Amino acid sequence: MSQNKTHHITIESPVSEVGYSKIYELSSGETISSSIELLQIDLDTVVFESATQNTIQQVTINQIDAQTTIICDCDYEQKRLCPHQSQTLLQLIKDTNLMLFFNKEMRVQKLKQKAFDYGLEDVQELDDHFILSYEQNRLNITPKNPALTPVTQEHLSTLKASITPEKPTNFNSEDSLFVVISRHKYFNTFQLDLCSAKTTKQHKPKNPIATADLQQHLWEASELASMKFHIGLDRFKNRATEELSQLDIEALRTIIRNPLNYPIYYTNKSDSLSASHLSPIETRLLPTEITLQVSKYKETYEISAQLELHEKTHNLNDLQIHYGCFLEIGSSWYLVEKLPVIHIIRTLTKQSGKMIIAESAFGEFRKQFLDSLENHMPITYTFIKKASTRQLAVSDYLEDMEKIIYLTDHGSHVMLIPVMRYSDVEISVRSNRQVYGRDLKGQEFLVNRDMEAETELISLLIKQHPDLYEQLENPLDHFYLHKRKFLDEDWFLPVFEEWGNHHIRIFGFNELEGNKINPGKAQVDIKVHSGLNWFNASIVVKFGAKKASLKKVQVAVKNKSKYVELGEAHWVCYQKNGSNALKSFSLPATSRMMIY
Repeated sequence: MSQNKTHHITIESPVSEVGYSKIYELSSGETISSSIELLQIDLDTVVFESATQNTIQQVTINQIDAQTTIICDCDYEQKRLCPHQSQTLLQLIKDTNLMLFFNKEMRVQKLKQKAFDYGLEDVQELDDHFILSYEQNRLNITPKNPALTPVTQEHLSTLKASITPEKPTNFNSEDSLFVVISRHKYFNTFQLDLCSAKTTKQHKPKNPIATADLQQHLWEASELASMKFHIGLDRFKNRATEELSQLDIEALRTIIRNPLNYPIYYTNKSDSLSASHLSPIETRLLPTEITLQVSKYKETYEISAQLELHEKTHNLNDLQIHYGCFLEIGSSWYLVEKLPVIHIIRTLTKQSGKMIIAESAFGEFRKQFLDSLENHMPITYTFIKKASTRQLAVSDYLEDMEKIIYLTDHGSHVMLIPVMRYSDVEISVRSNRQVYGRDLKGQEFLVNRDMEAETELISLLIKQHPDLYEQLENPLDHFYLHKRKFLDEDWFLPVFEEWGNHHIRIFGFNELEGNKINPGKAQVDIKVHSGLNWFNASIVVKFGAKKASLKKVQVAVKNKSKYVELGEAHWVCYQKNGSNALKSFSLPATSRMMIY
């Protein structure tokens, strides 16, 4: 044996011949409590890390010919194996997989088993063809040349299958299709599967139950509703996230409409599908709003939720809630379609069905949270009474009302936000916000919204474009149109005129990006004043409230243009109205004309 300053111990034997007795003979007899971790291993060399509570040492074991060298970076001074060297050497010789890197005879036998798959079992130097690696406590044997291909029955079957056209899956005519809602095996969320099985005389599924190929059914679907249905199911297959997006809600809405009338079942088992665990359910869209109720007590405010369904009031805390978005009432599951409401349901569920706010903090809580939430769900403040006749008489909430449409850019679309103004309060018509006022004594009161006038505004909008009608079911507080469709003069000119006829004020049109069009129609006013041998003609051309230059109008008529330029804007001009009116009016050469 020999030693140097780095505590370098050399044993005149290969690792395969270093047994337990040899290690005990060379060790100092000292013991330590440490954990040993493999850092790196290759043929004839290995590096371990020996960690105690206070120190971390690195031990390297090298095998060169018939010698074994053990190096430790500790400051051990005796001419024997230090405790770290003894433990790591013991760790090495008792692990058969690690010893393959040091014992060529063992390694050859192991490599022959792998080489047989490649037809190389009779090759002498298998180390030239295969690589040993050890990762995550697992031994791996891979070809050095990645192009080397195994010729096993399993691999040949895989190759053969890859060039064999897949036969379409055809369901037995006796099989029935149905949808299963189940809990995810690993996550707190649900998933949807389209399944098939034979059925009993009572039309209940029988085992075995198989999951259907959604892609195949989507390919075979011919109706748009059926396509959306299968796309929606595919979106919730093996779903791993609990959070829902608006697109998820749209998909669930399509599934619940169930255009193919598939039976729907629920199971609370997540590991397998069994007919005995399936419970039939009816899935529906929640036909009513969930109302948040705010009650005042001595020093606190209590917030809870309830809904009216089938002439019965249900407290949210008394209902079975599935995955935060389905309410179980009777044998039906009702889908909550608004994401903010779903978030409130989940919040209340975590807090025993209610929130309690201190009186001193309620004002800020209402301002920062409840006022915004009221855009998405109705809120009833039990301590705020409806306005009395006297309070209404003093205020002007019901006399000073106005219909408004706000226009704003939204990417390549234009948002149309219908609003009703009650005195100094503006309410988005598609929201659930209430109108609150205060009397001269500072007493807050509730003003009923004019639902008839608001409905008239919505009804007018949705019949003016098919895209707007299709958006009636979405939970947004606005409608939207692609800017190209919105700025089509064949559409927006008559629409703006109709809005004007219904006394609807429009805000934001001139602020739309890239818009230089005036929504007013051309109006030509010609007045003639005459004397004995003279007459004056005054001609005024207007687009809405804007006057246009007569010269520029004449140029537009001559060029058969639809547009008249004034300043930096372009005003739309209907030739069948304004242009023809100017064409039909002519003046003698000697006449005088006054243009305003």
